Amino acid sequence: VTGWAADVNKDGILSALNLPSTTSADAVAKTLTSDSTGGKSAENFAKIVMNNLVEDAGTAGTVNNGGKTAAFSGLDDGYYAMSCTVQIGNDEEYTAKSLGMLTVFGGAATNVGKDGVAKIGLPKVQKKVYEDVKKAEEAEPLGVDTDTQWNDVADYDIGDEVPFKLYGTMPENLDMYEKYFYQFNDKLDEQFTADKVITHYIVKIDKTEIEVGADKDCKVTVGDDNNITVTFADIKAAAANAGVTLTKDSIVTVEYKAVLSSAANVGTPGQRNEVYLTYSNNPNLRGDGDWDKPENKGKTPKDKVIVYTYALKIDKDFFESSGTKLDDKEIEENTFGAVEFKLYKGDDKNALKFSKSDEPEYDYVVDPNGSIEALNLTLVNDELVVRIKGLDDGTYTLKETDGPKGYNLAPDQQIKITATTNEEQDWAGTEEKLTQFEWSVAEGSTWSTPEVLTGDALENATAKALVENRKGTALPTTGGVGTRLFYFFGGAMVAIAGVSLITKKRMGKNQIL
Repeated sequence: VTGWAADVNKDGILSALNLPSTTSADAVAKTLTSDSTGGKSAENFAKIVMNNLVEDAGTAGTVNNGGKTAAFSGLDDGYYAMSCTVQIGNDEEYTAKSLGMLTVFGGAATNVGKDGVAKIGLPKVQKKVYEDVKKAEEAEPLGVDTDTQWNDVADYDIGDEVPFKLYGTMPENLDMYEKYFYQFNDKLDEQFTADKVITHYIVKIDKTEIEVGADKDCKVTVGDDNNITVTFADIKAAAANAGVTLTKDSIVTVEYKAVLSSAANVGTPGQRNEVYLTYSNNPNLRGDGDWDKPENKGKTPKDKVIVYTYALKIDKDFFESSGTKLDDKEIEENTFGAVEFKLYKGDDKNALKFSKSDEPEYDYVVDPNGSIEALNLTLVNDELVVRIKGLDDGTYTLKETDGPKGYNLAPDQQIKITATTNEEQDWAGTEEKLTQFEWSVAEGSTWSTPEVLTGDALENATAKALVENRKGTALPTTGGVGTRLFYFFGGAMVAIAGVSLITKKRMGKNQIL
């Protein structure tokens, strides 16, 4: 060995080896050649070299065999430190380096370290949202056995706490890193309230829960812009401190909830949320090293989920007992101010609560903490309406609880909202996951023909119902089976009583004769 190559910073190498600056390259080479630790000294030396390269150093190999091998030509005899950098997909930041290896070229070429194999590792990340009704087609994100209702798409009422879950894997070459930086970078759409989300966080490595806090191995921050980070400065140390054996097969999970706010979009485009990982990508760093430098970190591609919510418009008409519809002036002056509705979800006995909407397109927004239960009509473009924002799909019951004097209250109506969403688990964040929106209305047990929206009409996915009031004192025509049986048997009893009275009168006449 005649000297140091121009590609390396020999002073930095000797300093890292704790050797005098006058030490010759030949002396270092003889030490490596006589190594009896199975190549470990050569591997550590290669790490030092990879961290002490001059700018723009190195010779690129010709990659072939589907990117699995690289050939180098025109090299002089000598010792070479070799490393591989891999990029996956189209995202230039999704990269990782291999551990540096020391290779001798010349008469009898020798590979030192991992037998000439540049072992690369890249973590993966997925985000899921819990759908409380629909099930996904695949149940195991990143191989994790989980409930099939952790999907890429869900729909909720405004005001609901929506559960999210993040999954992250380890790299194949985790054992080659002395430390491993690992950070979830989660982004909630602005239509979510995330200021208290930190209190809901559960972080696990495999099945062991990890403590979260400013003075802990795992830190969580929530920014004003709904950027949320879950950070391990060194996840290998964090796992060890928690008594967890971290391996290349370990899974990190993060669970939290965020409130869908009144700012939510109705229908498409929904509320889009995403996550990516920032991770250590250079196993050649030693000790404290430069772990925080951007060039020693990679970023995974983003994984995305979407959450939808919907609206309901109630139209109201008034009729004279003759069937004549009231005109606009009569409606405005005499009728609609006295009307009140309540809306119930599913079998719930308690009416939904609302707040007043500050958007001109809606009158009320669903609000579990709201103070409004009774909904009043609004006159919009000569139409009497109640416009509600923020409903999940499902079945609702609309009850008219008060109306103007002289008019019969309308019978209860059931409103069934069905949102069809694509439940595939590999959503790229481009196409819409909401593919169809339909609704139908029933008075009693008879359902109307469903009305269906598709395509561009999904941008304002709104169900509709028509409620009519008529003057007069007619008995309600709807009700449960018990109500109808009551009317039936009541009528039958009246008829029987009439027959009995006539029979008695006839018998009385016969006795007199």
